[in-house]
Amino acid sequence: MSEARIEKLTRDAMQSDADLPSLQAGLRALSVETTVPTGIGANGHLAYGFTEFMAAQFPEPEHLVLIADDKGTAIAGLIPKNSTAMVFSMPHHLKSYFTTALALACTTPGIKFGKLLVPKPVRTYLIQMEDFPGQLQWRMRTLEPYIDIDPKNFCTLPRCDHKGNKIDVTLPNAQNAATLKREFEWFAPDLIIFDVLRRIVNVDLNSPKDSAAFLEQMDGFRYTASQPTIMLVHHENRKEADIMYASAGSYNLPGWANVMIQFKRKVQEPGPDGISHVEIEVDNKLAQSPEPMRMVLDLHSEVPVRLENVEDTSGVRELRDALGAEWTVRDLAEVMNVHKSNAGRRLKKFIAAGVAEKVSGGKKGRRGGLARFRFVGEGE
Repeated sequence: MSEARIEKLTRDAMQSDADLPSLQAGLRALSVETTVPTGIGANGHLAYGFTEFMAAQFPEPEHLVLIADDKGTAIAGLIPKNSTAMVFSMPHHLKSYFTTALALACTTPGIKFGKLLVPKPVRTYLIQMEDFPGQLQWRMRTLEPYIDIDPKNFCTLPRCDHKGNKIDVTLPNAQNAATLKREFEWFAPDLIIFDVLRRIVNVDLNSPKDSAAFLEQMDGFRYTASQPTIMLVHHENRKEADIMYASAGSYNLPGWANVMIQFKRKVQEPGPDGISHVEIEVDNKLAQSPEPMRMVLDLHSEVPVRLENVEDTSGVRELRDALGAEWTVRDLAEVMNVHKSNAGRRLKKFIAAGVAEKVSGGKKGRRGGLARFRFVGEGE
């Protein structure tokens, strides 16, 4: 533990204008400082022996936001603490509505949007470069009456100030990175959201070298005093790809993110209310991943943003009409506009629910011979 840092914190605390969040962040940083272990096993080395490792008990990764069941009990993880996450989709798939609503809602503990569990208040710093500030302000005013918000736990950085001056946070840039780091040290966030990557990065994210340098800078923000989680909002350009391959840019991005959150299959319901919904799939490397969900956006409702389960048999009638008597997993994927692996997971649920069955087996491959299935029940 650094004596110099302790002395500085003591001096800062004695000042009449002492900044409490900064002091708290400094104390948290000191509390997690550790010395490098010289030996963790009975063998006197850093490595565990097999028996020692198998007998050791490691703490479960803590989550800022989890998924809850109908009773409010956590059943899966969504946003880990001091970690990395990426939200991505094709354009106009409600990503910014989700991240804005999440940034506001997680400032207080409790159940949010019907399915999210926030165990403790989350101090959130939202860097919103996707929309003009007036549009972001309108969105927040629309959501505010229906969300329990603690203003002291929320901070936002828009793309320009109220006088129209551009706020430049383009990365990787040493000066901008230093400015942001000072911001994060001041606010001590638990969660930092960068929305959207294309307006923040000025390097080629398809380049493994450039993307690695950018992500290294992102990791530098994680090592500030409050040890925040970094969430990047991004686009996809590999249509119908599996969740780990669909995001735009180098594979460094999904390799960096501990949680991948994909928005897909947006539906705009007919009518004057403009109700939209989009399916959400999550891959969490640090905990149990939740089942696919549906986000519903209804700005004329008392619950403008809500999350629902995607029923195992949802859309079967439409699929019957589109697929005909017999079909393959590839046919199902094409009709559902998803990757084949996603269609395979949905097919397993159809079979378990008794609404589909295998008609004939076959060798997997590009040239025919694939197993064929059919729906059972109605219309047989």
